This record gives sequence, C-alpha cells and structure tokens, in this order.
Amino acid sequence: MSNDDDDESNIKLQAPSDFDGPTKERKCTDILCTLLLLVMWAAMTGVGIYAVKNGDYRVVLYPMDYTGNICGIKYKEVDMTDYPKLVYVNSLSGGVCVKNCPKVANLTDIHSFITYNGVYQEEGSILPNNFVEVADYSNSSNVQSCTKDTCDSWNSVGIMKGYGFAFYAVNSFETLGGTRCMADPVALKKLKSQINVNDASILKIDILDKGKAIMSNLYSDLYISRNYLMMAFGVAMAFGLVYSLLLRVKCVLSILVWSSIALTIGMFIGAGFFSFSTGNRWDTEVPKTNSSSSITAVKAAGIVLFVIGGILILLTIFLRKQIQLAMGCVKQAARSIGSMPLIMFLPVIQTLGLLAFGIIWMYYAVHLASVGHLKTTSLPTNAAVTVRSFEYETFVERCGWYLLFCYFWTSAFIAALGSIIIAMSVAKWYFSRDKKKINSCTVIQSIRTTAFYHTGTAAFGSLIIAIIQIIRAIIAKFQKKAKQMDSKVAQALLCCCQCCFCCLEKIMRFINKNAYIQTAIFSTPFCSSAKRAFFLILRNALRVGSIGYVSALVSFIGKIFISVMTTGMVYMVMENHVGDQLHSLFAPVAFVFLISYCVADIFMDLFDMSTSTILQCFIADEEMFSGKQCFADGDMRRFINDF
Repeated sequence: MSNDDDDESNIKLQAPSDFDGPTKERKCTDILCTLLLLVMWAAMTGVGIYAVKNGDYRVVLYPMDYTGNICGIKYKEVDMTDYPKLVYVNSLSGGVCVKNCPKVANLTDIHSFITYNGVYQEEGSILPNNFVEVADYSNSSNVQSCTKDTCDSWNSVGIMKGYGFAFYAVNSFETLGGTRCMADPVALKKLKSQINVNDASILKIDILDKGKAIMSNLYSDLYISRNYLMMAFGVAMAFGLVYSLLLRVKCVLSILVWSSIALTIGMFIGAGFFSFSTGNRWDTEVPKTNSSSSITAVKAAGIVLFVIGGILILLTIFLRKQIQLAMGCVKQAARSIGSMPLIMFLPVIQTLGLLAFGIIWMYYAVHLASVGHLKTTSLPTNAAVTVRSFEYETFVERCGWYLLFCYFWTSAFIAALGSIIIAMSVAKWYFSRDKKKINSCTVIQSIRTTAFYHTGTAAFGSLIIAIIQIIRAIIAKFQKKAKQMDSKVAQALLCCCQCCFCCLEKIMRFINKNAYIQTAIFSTPFCSSAKRAFFLILRNALRVGSIGYVSALVSFIGKIFISVMTTGMVYMVMENHVGDQLHSLFAPVAFVFLISYCVADIFMDLFDMSTSTILQCFIADEEMFSGKQCFADGDMRRFINDF
C-alpha cells in the first residue's frame, strides 16, 4: 500500500491473500437501496390501486364523442353500449357515436351529412335516412343542427372547411380495433372534386395514408410470413455466434481494425489534398471566378485536414500497443462468450422481466390516465362548436410523474442486474486457470450470486440514472411550454440544460458499467466500486480510449453483419416457400431486418460489456500479480510482458 500523502489515483489494486478469481466470500452490498426499491414498488402498487379504484380504463381505450360520452360503454349515466364506434365530424377529433361505420356505395353523397345531432339530408340526397345509426344527441347541451343556411356549402358555418359540427357522408372503414370510423381516402378525393375544393386535405384526422387496402395487404403478408419472422430471432443469434467465432480467427480482427484506421486517416488526408488543390486551381484561374477570401478559406481547410491526418498518424503510432491490447480484449471476450453459450440468452430473460413489469405498469398507467375531469374546448368557428378532452388534478399529475420515475428506475435496474451477471461470469472465466471448467453453469451461479448479494448495487446505480432521466423528462415538458409561449431565451436555456443532463447521463452510464465490474470481481458497494473504477480508468486512460474505439468498430460491423446476413437468408427462404402467396416481400423483409437488428444490438451490448470486463480483469491481473502468477494466457500474457 502507498503512503497517505500519495496521490490516490496512483494507488494500484491489491490482491487479497487468497485471491483466485472473483471474491467467493461475498457480502450483501447497498442493502438500503434494495429496501428503497421495494418501497418504490410498494408505493407504485398503492398508486395503481388508487387508479384502478377511481379510474376506468375504457375511458382511455374507447373513443369519446364531442360531448364527453364514451362510445360502446355506459359512462356517467349515459349508455352508449349500442353505439360502439366513433365517426369524426371535424378535423379536431369532434365526433359522434354510431352503431356501424357508414358505408356509401358511391363513395360520397354531398347532400347527406353526419352532424352533432344525427343525420341531416337535403333535397337530392341518394342515401336513405338510416344509412348510419347515430346515437340520440337531442338532449345534449352542446348539440348543433344543420339547416339550409348553415350547411349549404364547404364554407358554411356548419361545415366550416372541416372544422364545423357537420360533414358530408363519405364511405369509411374501421380502424384502431374497430372503434373508429375513418374516412376512405378515395372517397375524400372524389368529394374534393365534387365540391370543387383544392385543399390538400379536407378532413385532417390522423389516418392511414394509403387506405384500408394497403394495410390489409400488409397485415396479410405479415400473418402469412409469421413463422419466418419468428425464425429470424434464432438465425440472428446463430449469426451472432458465427461473428464471435470470426473475431477469434487469426488476422480477421486485425484487418478490420487497422484497415478502418487507415481508411479514416486516408479520408482526412485525401480531403485535405482535394481542398488545397481546389484552392490552388481557383487561384490560378484567369479570370478568377472566386473571391480571395473563398480561396484562402479552402486552402486553410485543406491545411487543417492535413494537420488532423498527421495527428491521427502520430496517435496511431503512439497508441499502437494500446490498440493491440484492445483487440486482444475483444478476442478474449469472444472466447468467453463461446465458453458460456447460455450468456447469450440473458438479454432474453431481461426482456421478459421488463415485459412482465411493463404489463403491470401499463395497467396502472391506463387506469390513472382515466382519472380526470372533462374539459370543453371551443373550435375556431363562427358557430358554438365544442369538443371534449380530459384535464387532471395536481395529485393525479404527480402520480403520473411518479409512475414514469418507477418505469425509469425499474428498467435501469433490470439492465444493471444483467451487467453485473455478465461481468461476474466473464471475470470467473478470465481468472480461471483451467478455462475448460467454465461453462453455462457459471452463468447460472452468477445469476444466483447477483440476485442474493448485489441487487442493492444494481438499485443504487439505476437510481442515479432514473433521477437524471426524470429531470430530463421535466425539462422536456418545460421545453414544450417554452415553445408554445414562443420564448426563444427560455428555449435556448432549456436546450442547454437538456444537453448538459444528456451528457451527465452518458457519463454516469459509463461510470456505472465499470463500477458494476468492480462489484462483480471484488464484492464492493457501489460508491467504493465507482471510486475504484474511476481511478483505474484514470490510470489507464489510453487503454480505455483505445478499447472504446475498437469496441465501437466491432459493434458497428457486427450489427451490419448479423442484420444483413439474417435478412438475406430469411429472404431467400421466404421467396422459395411463400413468395407466391404474398402481395409483396417488402414488409416481411423489413420486419426481419428490424428484428435481426434488435437482436444484433442486444448481442453487441453483451459483447461490449464482456470486452470492458476483460480489460478491467487484465488491468487487475497486471497490477496485482506478476510473472507466472498472472491469470492471463496466450496473447494476453504476451501483452503483459510487452507492457
């Protein structure tokens, strides 16, 4: 150990006398944070019980008409059970409840109208009076009715260019679970020609752009190819394993890394040469077509790019050993994952855990969203046209913010648990003299150890992330208000605050990741682990920076490799087996690419955590042991000797 007056950043790690890998004699860390997490969940349950008791989820899920009734249910003494669908009457979502969506054989009838008081028809209508069954609104306090004077044209008070209390009868289709009746885009196009309107959109409800036919084809294609979409998960994971094996092949990783570095340097030097030569060419033109300032600026840009290229060459020469070490860590990470295949399924377990919590959280949130009071909003028309919406009391709003905080903390907690489990498993692999004894059982042991001893540390680190995220959410709310008020100064200040907290979140995620590795190896609490990790990174800044670059490169190439290979293979299989049954392969192939990219992203996050763990294990090995005492083998032992 060093003296008290030594710089703490220079104090190297000291191995316990019986150290032979991650500490076996463990103790529970950060128990208080575990209790706080349990209290948070208990309080969330209390909020959920309040929401379920006082709210009605149907208010959120079912459509609301212009007067505040809920279509399809009995709500506050008004029974709309027989009228489960909503027809929109204006562009601000004001509508009426109907029994079935209106069907118009000729697509439109410009002499029939759906209004806030039912159906209105004038002379020349071709539809029967009961072409749509509208609920009885005659006793509504906000009822509005059409007359010859109020609904005689597109600009009349009743229609008011799509912002009134009436709209033409047009063909419609069901959407959003069959609860909303959306105007057929083809019918709206015909209506525009009939009433001689040139507006880009005459009923600006947020509907499906291409109409029912395209969506039906899309759903049909996805349903027919559903088994192949599920197959994409397995294929993507298989290619993930293939990629990890490729990284272990001699020279493959070296070619990827050094070629990317050479390409980056070449881009800067090439751009500098092009810029400088362009400036010289402009300077020698007769007559000159560019100003002297432009020529000088282009030449200066070329010189700057040359300088950056030169600096990159010097950095590459200076950091060559650190880059080689980073590649060694990546190879070791690939070996460790290959020794413990079960670790690849850990993100799946985390996803299932988050999904289970998400279902409960969503159940509470939907009920809480229904605990409000109706608010009447007047439309910008000459007539007294209104729509209804919800507004919430301060207590309910605070409960909503609390639920959001619970979601942030829990999702970060689940991710933190996974990080500790991965770090512990990889650390056990690294510090094993006989790596053949390490297998998937090691992952199960790490799960059990982490759950029993280190949930508090995971809760501590995730709490910090959750606090930052909720602050960012509050700032985002104020940003929205500042934009509504058109306050440029407030928007600029809030934008700066948002950027600062975004940077802080990224910094804390980096510190947390390395703190979890220290906890996994030495069984230390979060604060001690974060402190040790910080000084360890400070002592090895060049190594950490190098491995950051190499890991980012490997991660990027891995995502592209897994996604493209999976998509290509599944595409060929679908084309041979169900290609003639589909309207188009585009949608299924796009979904396959999305699925495979998500799997690749999860796998690369696992790979990144494994690589960071290998680096910390290597540094700990280097600082705590020497010579034959080191646990490193193969290339890693050569790196220790070189350094």
